[in-house]
Amino acid sequence: FAPGFVLLSDENRWINEIKFPRSIIEKYYSENFEIESGIQFPLTYPGDYFTDKTFNKKSKYHIDKSDADIYGNLNEALAEQIITANEIKWVEEDEMALLINKLSYWLNKNKSLYHSDVLQDATFSINLIDVQQNNYLNVILEGNTFKIYRNINPCPEDRLIIKTKALLLSKNFDKVWGGDILSIGYGIDIEVFDEKSLEKNLDIVCVRLISRYPIFKDDVMDNAARVMKYYFNNPSLTNLWINQKIKLRPYVNKYPFNERDHWISFNKCDLCKVCNLPELDFEKLGDKINF
Repeated sequence: FAPGFVLLSDENRWINEIKFPRSIIEKYYSENFEIESGIQFPLTYPGDYFTDKTFNKKSKYHIDKSDADIYGNLNEALAEQIITANEIKWVEEDEMALLINKLSYWLNKNKSLYHSDVLQDATFSINLIDVQQNNYLNVILEGNTFKIYRNINPCPEDRLIIKTKALLLSKNFDKVWGGDILSIGYGIDIEVFDEKSLEKNLDIVCVRLISRYPIFKDDVMDNAARVMKYYFNNPSLTNLWINQKIKLRPYVNKYPFNERDHWISFNKCDLCKVCNLPELDFEKLGDKINF
């Protein structure tokens, strides 16, 4: 199904204007992939739900509004929500002291995930948009320990800057899968300064260093019963995973690792070709995509 979503933060609302219009997905699919298809593309709105494979259209938006109507009137339709979404709750100094302690702990715990050569390159700053003074945290590896320096500016040697809220960063450390707060959706923005850092995946490295996720070797003993249950219920999959870990151990998390196409530096036409996506003639589609 094609869910609708609206971004309300000022820095992200431009995405509402340029995202792929879901109202033409069915036509796009049939013209470019499968003419005779049994696939359905229901457009869901708040209040709709599925029972097994049955789509229950319960939203009021199905009655008299199209996607174009809804997305073309966001400023008025969601005026109150936009104001609320862009309010900043400033973080107090005592909360900052606690955050820096938590960040220091997890940075130096997560460094075990990477080879020392990778860590030497992980010089970056965190820009906290809900902190009024000294809202940069400069993260620098000194010897074998990550140190954090609070500053009014990023560090001149930074390879990248991670922009987020202190509140989100702090909450990320409070739960085992807390890193999802930062990584899923729009919890962070990353400014990378050179293509070499993209080649080295330093954006992925730095975000992982400041995120809390389970670390297998540390957490397996605390969840031994659950691990064994999963193994006996999924032996083939688990054995494949173990074999891959053994074979890839000399290569993972040090250079070169996890090499990827640098799609972020491609223009949209090149990206479509890389991903084998048919390009759309937006002029021909006209009003259908003019939200």
